[in-house]
Amino acid sequence: MSQLKHKLDGIYNTLMETYSDTPFMSALISSSLATIGLAINSTSTVIASALISPIGTFIIQANLLHFLKKYKYDFKGRKQSPWYIPLLLVVITTLVISYLIGKAMIYFNNPFSGEPLNKDWPTHEMRLCSDPINAIYFIPIALLCGLILPLLIVNNNISGFVGIGIACSMIPPIANIGLSMNFKYNPVIHPPEMKDYKRRAVFSGFAIFIVNVILLLLPSRLLIDSILKKDNIFEKIESIFNF
Repeated sequence: MSQLKHKLDGIYNTLMETYSDTPFMSALISSSLATIGLAINSTSTVIASALISPIGTFIIQANLLHFLKKYKYDFKGRKQSPWYIPLLLVVITTLVISYLIGKAMIYFNNPFSGEPLNKDWPTHEMRLCSDPINAIYFIPIALLCGLILPLLIVNNNISGFVGIGIACSMIPPIANIGLSMNFKYNPVIHPPEMKDYKRRAVFSGFAIFIVNVILLLLPSRLLIDSILKKDNIFEKIESIFNF
């Protein structure tokens, strides 16, 4: 029992370390970076936005809270708000910020060439976020991340959290929705398949986001119980490779 209490205390400490006093500011910065990165086709900027985004933290907190409450852990009087409320606020913030940044960009020209800043829209990064097939590709990616997440939580593996943040980039697809609302199809310069670009951006953006949230949340929630048991599934797998 003392060993279980020790592990529960470790999980509680991990939970406390994940809380931030500035999740809204993180949402503003990450959504702005994602929008700019998509608009100028900068992969590094898009990745940076995924690292700053607080969404992954909300999911980790949700699983930790669910687990600790299941074992009736003493939260020492600290109240815990529902995780989906800040998640929803981040999504709304991202949609608004990305739309406004996109709206501002279409009114400016490149000072060196005189061409509109949105001349190359949709960029390659924008197309990736609007391609429905990527919602399918994210199923195994998010599932694998969801399977390893409980082990990272128990071991307080911060670098692992960073890796999951990069692999399951949830801010860029949402930012692409708001940004793409400013796209205007021009039959002279755009191929016919770009006619329904806005619709695909909305569908794919929300599909990628939902896939990531569900497959990060559910598998880790189901597996975290077994992590605390002796000879759990992860230890059994590791034992195979210990000679």
